[in-house]
Amino acid sequence: MFHFYRPLSKNQYDPAAFTFGESQLGYWGSWVTWGRWLSYYNQINEVLKIAPRGSRILELGPGEQITTHVLRKFGYHVVTLDKDPTLQPDVVADVRDMGLPADSFDVVLAFQVLEHVPYEDFGQVLRNLHRVTKRFCVISLPLTGPEVVFTLRLPRVPYVPAFPPFGRPLTLSFKLTLPQRPRSNPLPKHQWEMGKLGYPVRRIKKDLRAAGFTIGKSFHLPQHLFWTFFVLEKRD
Repeated sequence: MFHFYRPLSKNQYDPAAFTFGESQLGYWGSWVTWGRWLSYYNQINEVLKIAPRGSRILELGPGEQITTHVLRKFGYHVVTLDKDPTLQPDVVADVRDMGLPADSFDVVLAFQVLEHVPYEDFGQVLRNLHRVTKRFCVISLPLTGPEVVFTLRLPRVPYVPAFPPFGRPLTLSFKLTLPQRPRSNPLPKHQWEMGKLGYPVRRIKKDLRAAGFTIGKSFHLPQHLFWTFFVLEKRD
């Protein structure tokens, strides 16, 4: 069976979801999309791969705190940070000036967060993440461009392992990144996105390395290529 997959367009993101939201409830509705739930899965899965249960996790921009809640159920000590006190984070602070001790967390998470910070502050934010983590940092960033996805499921071939009891079929995906002008009607509160003119992927990777990180791996979600994940390891 061949399935035609049309990624979510910018018109399917409702800016009104933000105006509702001086609280966590503002993230529900059209903002919690199918693609975002795939992102939650990978957020949790990457932490399970790199950190033993009981590790201290700093999550920046926890939003509706779905990832926070699941990781705590898995036995992680998660501390949330956001500049908006109405979201009820554990620490109220800006990612540009967190005021946290150095090497105070085993893993720092920033999913769909850093594109909300002006790009001229991106390097400073990365250096802050490098300072507070002992070893790992996992982030995701948006990547604009055409998408091609092909999924192959063979009856006698098991699913690719993920955290039990789930798995996923063998999926081939291709993301074509062509320089694009900034959208005339950008996604809510995005200051920049990879793939737009001036922000090629190679520049972002250079920024990550300049902040003191080694890029352990980077990948797209095969079913929703808009987000790119980076698993970063701290260099001394």
